Amino acid sequence: MRRMLVLAAAGVVLSACGSSTPAASPSPSSSDAPVTSQPTASAQTTAAVTEAYTRFFSSRSTAAQSQTVLQHGPKFAKTLEAEASKTSAATASATVQAVRQTGPNVATVAFTVTSGGLELPSSGWAVREGGRWKVAAKTFCNLLTLERDAPSVCDDGSVTALPS
Repeated sequence: MRRMLVLAAAGVVLSACGSSTPAASPSPSSSDAPVTSQPTASAQTTAAVTEAYTRFFSSRSTAAQSQTVLQHGPKFAKTLEAEASKTSAATASATVQAVRQTGPNVATVAFTVTSGGLELPSSGWAVREGGRWKVAAKTFCNLLTLERDAPSVCDDGSVTALPS
């Protein structure tokens, strides 16, 4: 799918390459940064989170497929369609380096988004929604904010909140 958020991340990477100032990482602020000292997630959780991230950022996934692996996916339908139309989405992918479960329904994720040969190391979250691990809306919104293209739904704390 070329529709992924990867386009957002790739847009950040591309704009960072043309800038003389260092690019900000799409990592959250230090007060809510994912904790990396947590134990590694189980193999089953790691596989499920990796599948969600891989599908979400894949240039082969449709916007509808990406929506199914994004927390509150239906609320981002228009944004996913718009992101899919960007040229950076044509070669997008993601690789997950680490998953650490921080609660029964939350995990931190270290991942790299790649598009057009450019890589953007990132960190974010996965959440279990409806029994399935998904890319956290907060992660997607953080990347869109860096691109300066976050939809108003990202301002809704109930959408971007992580489960307890």
